[in-house]
Amino acid sequence: MLSRIILASTIVTVVLVVWLVARADGERVFYMDLGRPLDERDRARVRRVQGVTLASALVGVAAAAFAPLPAAVLVATLLPFVPIAWLLIEVVGAVKSAKPAEASLRFRVPLTEPPPAKQYVSLPLQIAHGALIALSAAAFVFVRGQLPVLVPLHFDAAGRPNRWGSPDELWALGGIMLFCWALCWLLVVGVARERWALPTAHTEAYARASRRRRQLLVRMIEVLMLCVNAAVAASWLGIAIGSLPGWSHLLGITVVVALVLSAGGAVGSLVAFLAPLTAVQRQLSALGGVALGTRPDGWRWGGMIYYAPDDPALFIPKRFGIGQTFNFARPAAWLILVLLVVVPIGIAFTSMLLSRR
Repeated sequence: MLSRIILASTIVTVVLVVWLVARADGERVFYMDLGRPLDERDRARVRRVQGVTLASALVGVAAAAFAPLPAAVLVATLLPFVPIAWLLIEVVGAVKSAKPAEASLRFRVPLTEPPPAKQYVSLPLQIAHGALIALSAAAFVFVRGQLPVLVPLHFDAAGRPNRWGSPDELWALGGIMLFCWALCWLLVVGVARERWALPTAHTEAYARASRRRRQLLVRMIEVLMLCVNAAVAASWLGIAIGSLPGWSHLLGITVVVALVLSAGGAVGSLVAFLAPLTAVQRQLSALGGVALGTRPDGWRWGGMIYYAPDDPALFIPKRFGIGQTFNFARPAAWLILVLLVVVPIGIAFTSMLLSRR
């Protein structure tokens, strides 16, 4: 039963995130400012995404509840890609239909040095992040000497241990927490180092709104990564303490707590930050645009990709939607992208190899 609840919760979490993004309001669809009033095609895009999302949720929950467990696991693994892929298809269609902004406003502005990252980070959240890692490591050291020679290190779809090994292998979870904290700082620095371009009119108001946008993005990243690391810490200590004599009941609870923390971080971050981010994006658009200083011929694939060899910037605001993107003409962009993709895949692949021992 526990494994089926976990599978259903995973599907519902992904579906809920997609549902939150599927919005149409004024000149914005999927939280992107198209530079024109929305028409029936835009609203149809939202309805299609919501329909596919709802159908995916119903199929996924039904499969998790009634299908044989191997089939339920397969559905839970593959089904979330359906609403995500459909959302991306509709986003590309919306972007291609957007009204181009005037080059005189978006591309001819003075460029200056951006404010440093310390203006955006939350000291309490960063202290909490460091304390979580340190306390988790200290707690594990405290119980390490009491652990048996072999502890469960991998679980099957039904939540049963299917690989056992030395307790020292659990230090890998501490390594994952350090990686997540480093990734948090990489993303924070990326937001802070984003191109700082100010229009010649309404300069101070634009600068204030731009700082607010970056602060909100950084705060969303900090909260999300803190929740992810809390989930990893729960898994780390839950497995360790659950391996002690008389505490095996904690193993099942650990899975649930980790799932709640990770899912709550993803959904909670969107709920808490999307509305204020949307408001500040509208303010920036009204004051001169979001992607100021970028090259007009650098936006490709309908404005989804930015490639401008004569532009020295690495991090730039997205032309449409919330967040930022790379200038893919810079080699550092590809290096960072490879690291962000290869490291998690390497961790997952190593875990898979270890589980087959």
